[in-house]
Amino acid sequence: MTNSVRVDIVVNQSQVRDDADITILWDDYSSQRNVFSLPEYVELHADRLRLHFAEFVDQVAQTPLSGGTLSELLLIRKDFSYWWMTLFASTRWDPTSNITHAVKLLAFAEICEKVSPSEVFVHLPNKQISAVIQAYCTSKNLGIAEVPTLHNQPALRLPRFRAIASIGKFVLTHRRVKTLSSADQASTLIVDHFVRFNESAIDDGRYESQYWKSLDNVLSSIDHGTSWIHHYVPGFRSIRATEQLLVRLNAKSVNKHAQFETRLAASCVLPILRELKRLRQVARASNNHPSFFADTRSGLNFTALFAEQWIESLCGSTAARHLIILRQQEAALKLLSPQKNGLFLCENQPWESAFTYAWHKYGHGKLVAVVHAPIRFWDFRYFTLARSLRSNQQTATSKPTPTIVAVNSEISRTFMEIAQASANQICEVESLMFNHLFAATPAESSQKNVLLIVGDFFPHLNERLITLVENAEHIRSTNLEIVFKPHPMNTNLPDFSGLPNVHISTTDLGDLLPRTHTAISCNSSTAALECFLYGVKTISYVDPEALNSSPLRGVSGAVFVTSSEQLDVALTDSRTDNKENRSLLILDRATPRWKELLS
Repeated sequence: MTNSVRVDIVVNQSQVRDDADITILWDDYSSQRNVFSLPEYVELHADRLRLHFAEFVDQVAQTPLSGGTLSELLLIRKDFSYWWMTLFASTRWDPTSNITHAVKLLAFAEICEKVSPSEVFVHLPNKQISAVIQAYCTSKNLGIAEVPTLHNQPALRLPRFRAIASIGKFVLTHRRVKTLSSADQASTLIVDHFVRFNESAIDDGRYESQYWKSLDNVLSSIDHGTSWIHHYVPGFRSIRATEQLLVRLNAKSVNKHAQFETRLAASCVLPILRELKRLRQVARASNNHPSFFADTRSGLNFTALFAEQWIESLCGSTAARHLIILRQQEAALKLLSPQKNGLFLCENQPWESAFTYAWHKYGHGKLVAVVHAPIRFWDFRYFTLARSLRSNQQTATSKPTPTIVAVNSEISRTFMEIAQASANQICEVESLMFNHLFAATPAESSQKNVLLIVGDFFPHLNERLITLVENAEHIRSTNLEIVFKPHPMNTNLPDFSGLPNVHISTTDLGDLLPRTHTAISCNSSTAALECFLYGVKTISYVDPEALNSSPLRGVSGAVFVTSSEQLDVALTDSRTDNKENRSLLILDRATPRWKELLS
């Protein structure tokens, strides 16, 4: 007779019960006996779990359905699979992607293999996670203390109507958005996001972007000039206001600028509707496949996590928008004069596959994917990109890839090598966003009077960071001026009621650093690297609800905390050890590597 082993799965330490043999904490750390912390387990086994999930994504692409594999059925061009534009395949850096939950579930399955539970009690508020765990227990003949949550396959009808409605909405919102003129004879095309630029320079015909300003000396010498297409970023200005701003810029600029998503030609509507119908057929086939999102290695069925976003990618407004992008990029790059070089800010987003495909389809020259910040360890977007660069053997379903991926740090180079990217497609170049650190001279300690809290892109991470800071005793007695700097692309401020003396600053980070004594950030912030390289004491919060994706992960001298108590200790620790790491970014104001790459 085997011993009975009860496993409880709970959110945090406060829910640990004495009658459980083993407790698994979903969102907390612990040093208690017979308690497994999933955040800690994931960190200890990060390399294996990261590769496991990446291989699972590949597995889904090769799932056999009636008529071929999934990626083959999604060939909406003879040499382009829509698979690469789905939200799942793009492995997004977004909480709604559910990737963090999936990685923790892989860790849960490994722990179950070790402890061999006979009964599992699930005490988690997230019904999707609970459904995956309950399905796993049922498949492994493990006792489950709750009635399994049945996951219904999402219906296709409602997303279908949303897709059609979104096409109509797009026609209206973009009707005045002009395309880049085909008469433009520039030989270089740059794609970026229309944020982080000096708006006061627009009326002088100058586009001073934080992303590209360090390349001014290179771009100004390019024959025939440069054309720009900019992604509209919601939350800063409307589509119409963005277009008006570009009209003002074009009036005096020697280069030409346009929005990435422009007015939709009437001739494109019917083909897009036909393509939507084809995608719905694939969605229907995958809906009828009960183990479509089942990981063959772990035995976990992730349908509850990924089915909804999958249907949205194939049937909903996301599908319509992605098909519009593909059509528009094909039309634009077909008419554009032959381009010698193309550059785009690389984040492995769905639009990049469409743009890259159209670029190569119409015979343009070198295409450079610019990774503007050091790559985070758990950023699967770049892991997916790197794996697509593993060999030069291209098939009809292969991901369209750039000619070169330009990286600006030892961190990113190592990341791409671990993911087995082809070495001849990785090029090291000077940092553009962080080039101001080249001649940085930290201020004297007597002048450092700021405790800087660096805001994150995601509002929920900011809220938890502020809670952590509020609960640190040392904060209440500090003589330092507390400054919160929001992320430039996040206008939602957290609740500061528990930290009443904090000041908000939108000043450039480079202007704040000379006065900064200590910087505190979320573990996903690339600004943490900027502070660290400047010589500022930098503390990163490893949020148990997220994965440790800090660019400082594994860097000597980097400080990480998981609680307010640890933050107190770190704040009072006067030791620093980051002098030797200034080489983590490639810094040179003369940008000789860029000049060679674009010559």
